[in-house]
Amino acid sequence: MAQLVVGTDAFHVRLSLGEKIGGLHGDLTVPLSQVRDLEAVAEPCRVVRGIRAPGLGVPGRIKIGTWRSKGRKTFAVARRGQPGVRIRLHDNTFDQVVLSVPDGPGLVADIRKAAGAARGSDRERHLTFRSGGVDLAGSLLLPPAGQPVRAAAVIIAGSGPINRDGDAPRAPLSVSRNLAASLAGSGIATLRYDKRGVGASGGEFLGAGLSDNIDDARAALAAVADDTGCAGAP
Repeated sequence: MAQLVVGTDAFHVRLSLGEKIGGLHGDLTVPLSQVRDLEAVAEPCRVVRGIRAPGLGVPGRIKIGTWRSKGRKTFAVARRGQPGVRIRLHDNTFDQVVLSVPDGPGLVADIRKAAGAARGSDRERHLTFRSGGVDLAGSLLLPPAGQPVRAAAVIIAGSGPINRDGDAPRAPLSVSRNLAASLAGSGIATLRYDKRGVGASGGEFLGAGLSDNIDDARAALAAVADDTGCAGAP
């Protein structure tokens, strides 16, 4: 069964090997600053609606993976007859996370407490910058409260219409978000951004060439250096 672990700056969903295979998804890490609201639910399986894309579903019994409905994208690991939690999110790969966990009310209380502390530290925030006449949008993630910024880096997405978290339309892997969270723990601030024409960034994805992508990366590097004061960032 999936485990929900609450940290000082993020909550982590640890999946079993079978859940990773069934849901075609790895472990999930979500900054606490992205938590909009949450609640304990008696039957998580009932609140997951829509079409699995991708995921594993047995009608009325189990739902694992990504589920899409009109205006909503859900990450779920839910089983019939088991209690759990529903966590609604702000600007994130998923609109909500629904999990079957044994102590829903206790985890809700833990997340609320930790999320309040995380919001007070202002560790992650939206950042926009301009490149070649196009406004690009990303997320700046800083080290935990009380830990100085040792360096700054830009996380550049791979090929295809990839968003700031490293997610493709059919492959929501969140590799960039997880990398940013790991680097933050080592004192490294990161900026990850939506490619042109993807997510909250302007421009057109199909119209962007190699030179545009290079310009965007340079603009992102200048933006994170200016924001964090790491002028010597590589």
